[in-house]
Amino acid sequence: MFGCVPFPTQQRALLSSLLEQLLIYYDISKATNMKQSNSINSYFEFGSFSLITFLHASHFTRLISAPLDSPELSFYGRSHRTFSYLFNTLFNVEQLSDGIGYDLSLFDPEIPLTPIKAYLKHLEKLGFEESKLYPVKIEPRPFVKLPGDIEVPFKLQKFQRDENNEDEIQRRKQVINFAYWILMAGKNPKQLKQTW
Repeated sequence: MFGCVPFPTQQRALLSSLLEQLLIYYDISKATNMKQSNSINSYFEFGSFSLITFLHASHFTRLISAPLDSPELSFYGRSHRTFSYLFNTLFNVEQLSDGIGYDLSLFDPEIPLTPIKAYLKHLEKLGFEESKLYPVKIEPRPFVKLPGDIEVPFKLQKFQRDENNEDEIQRRKQVINFAYWILMAGKNPKQLKQTW
């Protein structure tokens, strides 16, 4: 798929929606219900797809902040970096232009400038401009690798009652557990320490 949503709030919603939809897809109980009811719970149940889109500098750098682990992007808070870490664990995120942006006037219809206040000075120091959009390609990883040498395939195997199926169900549930703890750690690390 190829497309561009023009406003930062729409871009943030798009990234959050992609993550939520993929987590729904990995929730095996939803997949089992889908097989029984013939209803679609996640658009990833149609299969894997690539999305090429353009992001404002703030969302582009937020998305790449965790895998780069660079001090230049450390101004992002824990919740932004954990979102980036989780997103990049589940998706391949490919920068298509080595950080070179495209001016808003190049899009048709022209995208209006939406001034960003958060992190603007930091982004300008890094050479990013608020009047440009930065291209990325996003697609689900064929295999999600979790801590503990757990590998979870994107593609659902045919469900049959056997031991291999139970193993796959448990591995797919680990993606949900992993996502929950990563997001909790990003939102409220002090509360998380109290639960240990």
